[in-house]
Amino acid sequence: MQGVFDNVHTNTSPDHYAEKAWPVLKDYAPWLVIMPANTLVNMCYVIVGVYWLLATKILVKAQTRMGTAASTDLTGHDVYMMYTFCWISIIYGPIQMARLLMLKHRLAVLDQWYTLPGFAWVLAWALYCLRGWSTATIATVTGLSIVSYCCTLFHPFGFDFALACHILVVVKYCIDVQQQYGTTSSKISFVKALFGCSGFVILKLADNYLPILHPLFNHLSGHFWSKICDALQVYYVAEFFFIITLERTRTKKE
Repeated sequence: MQGVFDNVHTNTSPDHYAEKAWPVLKDYAPWLVIMPANTLVNMCYVIVGVYWLLATKILVKAQTRMGTAASTDLTGHDVYMMYTFCWISIIYGPIQMARLLMLKHRLAVLDQWYTLPGFAWVLAWALYCLRGWSTATIATVTGLSIVSYCCTLFHPFGFDFALACHILVVVKYCIDVQQQYGTTSSKISFVKALFGCSGFVILKLADNYLPILHPLFNHLSGHFWSKICDALQVYYVAEFFFIITLERTRTKKE
């Protein structure tokens, strides 16, 4: 069956990645031999998502016990934005793992496609903080993000272009959020998230060049470390909005 995106450029060969096979795993986990580090590192997304999911649940339970006396009350929309972001991260981990384990084109397309609305949700979150809840805004941002993957139909670097646009717009609006509701703590989280994003891009692009510097990068490759940076980016984005949300609710109460 021919799919719309079957001719989109994706990387589905182990040769594209710097990590070499781990023959030692052949007798224990043959399904993991090709790129174990690059595959298993994606569990970091699940861990980060679960962490902030639980952190939010704990805060909600605490404010429920405190009742109306709580100075950090979260609205249902606040919780919804955080929970959705957490689940986006949790689901992203298995998608990435499946892509590397199976090296199938359509899984690579799914991985790329899923990445865009993941970034778009951060934009939707920033707009929510700035303008309040709007179902139409969230639907529009998410819809445009999903449709933007069609850039891949027109150029081999269409996905990279769409992702770069997402990142630039997200950074712009997060700066606006920081200026309106930010604290020193949220600023630190924002800067850390930026470093995580930069590390993700740079290390991923340098994946096949780093082994020249040291053989270690044939096993714990640039792609592996880029995923560490990306997971940290997700962590600090959640921390940024967690702090911003609490500051925003405190400001409104005053």
